[in-house]
Amino acid sequence: MRKFIFGALLFISAGTSWANSVEINGVNYSTGLLPRPRGMPANYSQDLQIRGDLPESYDAREHGLVTPIKNQGNCGSCWAFARAKALEAALIISGRDVADVLNLAEQDPLVNDRNSYGCNGGFMDGRFEVAKGVTTEDLCPYRASSRYACKGEKHGKATKWSMVGAPGRAPSVDELRQAIIDHGVIAVTVAAGSSFSPDANGRIKTCGSTRINHMVTLAGYRPAPSGGYEFLIGNSWGKGWGDEGFAWSKQGCNRLASTPGDAALYFEVAAQ
Repeated sequence: MRKFIFGALLFISAGTSWANSVEINGVNYSTGLLPRPRGMPANYSQDLQIRGDLPESYDAREHGLVTPIKNQGNCGSCWAFARAKALEAALIISGRDVADVLNLAEQDPLVNDRNSYGCNGGFMDGRFEVAKGVTTEDLCPYRASSRYACKGEKHGKATKWSMVGAPGRAPSVDELRQAIIDHGVIAVTVAAGSSFSPDANGRIKTCGSTRINHMVTLAGYRPAPSGGYEFLIGNSWGKGWGDEGFAWSKQGCNRLASTPGDAALYFEVAAQ
């Protein structure tokens, strides 16, 4: 049992894990994001400057910053997958060879991040990736279980992690757009309930889920047919969900990227 968060420990010790699964169109998917406990430290971006030249649309996949979609399986490890995708993008932006960072090991934080709870869930938090770094999938295969050790050599380490926005409020649409332009892929929170379901065109238009329980990534944006912008979600439920694992949704729909203070996270890596 992890030693860090007393509040989360109470829930898990009592047998009421926040990590769970949801049924969408007859398929069960695991989630795993734990609510941030009071007093857990967080960094907020001080250097995110919204520029007036933001493009109307952007897709980080077209710039080689989005690594392949994976499947977390029957384990509440969405937090490890979303954070890995954000770190992989930061490493590529820093000048690292794509082959070196294409496949970071989600099993590493799953078993070694002492501030999280393995398959029972984890947090919107980047301290492990900054303090320890992450090894590769080749050295430490994903097992969808916290019972398997991971001791591979570290191949990806962040120099900084930050939340987008400020304490007590969700980031604005333009802050999210700028963070995606600057960092390629950011990790965000969402309420993954029955309405978190893309249509045949890969768009999420039903917005009835309200319980924040899942962590995904945003890797692009575009003008929405109804006005404003919609964002490109990268999920960790395999390529059978949405459009090969991706979907488009507006901020706030199913509470996407709208958790006050804890909605979006990005990593920075020193240039090579």
